[in-house]
Amino acid sequence: MNYPQQLRQLIARQDLSENEAFAMVTAILGGELTEGQTGAFLATLAAKGETIDEIAGGA
Repeated sequence: MNYPQQLRQLIARQDLSENEAFAMVTAILGGELTEGQTGAFLATLAAKGETIDEIAGGA
């Protein structure tokens, strides 16, 4: 999981793959990210608009 790179992708309105989304959600649930990082990820994902692959990766 490369948090900075994936956050930059979302800011640039680029979609994450299912595997990238899975890695991010796994990191969140595993306590690997701070509350600020989690909030930034979720906010940028929501602002971009979730794709089917991103939703599936988080399921």
